[in-house]
Amino acid sequence: MASDINGRLPLFNKLKKANVLSHFPAAYNSQQYLAEALLFEGSKYNHVKDSVVFVTQKSLQFKEKQYTGYYFKKRNKEDYDKNFSMYVLIFENEKGLQTKPFYESDAMRIEDTDRDKDVIEYLTEAFELKDRKRADIYRPHGYGMYGHHGL
Repeated sequence: MASDINGRLPLFNKLKKANVLSHFPAAYNSQQYLAEALLFEGSKYNHVKDSVVFVTQKSLQFKEKQYTGYYFKKRNKEDYDKNFSMYVLIFENEKGLQTKPFYESDAMRIEDTDRDKDVIEYLTEAFELKDRKRADIYRPHGYGMYGHHGL
């Protein structure tokens, strides 16, 4: 059940509630695999149409606390837009394995001119500015719509 993205969170939560997390399979007993499953919370992962790729994890500091961000690329093959979107889920390091991230980004479309490294920086900046409502992320190759900077 843990190998199935759709069953991973329910299994983890039930074992945690019963205080028997030692029965959760070691191969999926990491924050990365829980974060991956969280990307499909409220929807159902379908291996035929959905793609998810783990990109990297990054140590972060925010307000004098240590966090780890897990960056993923995701797309639905049935969507008109064939580009991936990137997401980051950030967890506080001192709390052990968690199913509620401290911060979860909205989808950020990876433009044809973007490198993964660039989008990781944009998402990280969005996290660092999360409490500043009027702050905006500068994307040099973004579209010139409201809230985005164009060339």
